[in-house]
Amino acid sequence: MRFIFTSQGTSGSGSLASSLNLVSNIFSVHGHFPVDKHLNIDYKNDDLSHLLGHSMKGIYDRDINTIFEFLEDCVPEKEYHGLVHTFTLGSLENKLQSNFNNQLDNIVIANIVRNPEKVYLSSRALINKSLRFSRYGKK
Repeated sequence: MRFIFTSQGTSGSGSLASSLNLVSNIFSVHGHFPVDKHLNIDYKNDDLSHLLGHSMKGIYDRDINTIFEFLEDCVPEKEYHGLVHTFTLGSLENKLQSNFNNQLDNIVIANIVRNPEKVYLSSRALINKSLRFSRYGKK
C-alpha cells in the first residue's frame, strides 16, 4: 500500500515520519530528504545494488508512481511505503493536474493541519484549499 501525508511546515511531519518508521512493515520518507535518512544502512557490507542508478536530485520531480516505485525498490521488504511532507496540498494538486486518476491507484492521501486557528491566521489559502478537498467543503 502507498500513502501520502501532505502538510505545510511546522506541522509535526518529521515526528510523524520517524514514528511511522518505527512500525516494522512501514517505510516513509520525510520532505525531500534522501531515502536513506531513516534507514540503518551498512555502506561497507550491505548490498546497495537497489540504490544504484537512482539520484535523489530530481526524484521528487518525477510522477507519483515513479517515486513510489523508487521507494519500493529501495526498501522492498516493507509492505507500506509513504511520503510525509514531500508535498503540500498545492504542490500535490499541481503534480496531479494531468493524469490524475492513473496516478492515484492504491494511494491513500491525508493532509496534516496544525493548530487550525494559527493556520487560518497565517494562511487563509491553506484553509480554503483544505476545505476544497475535505468532505465538509464539497457541495
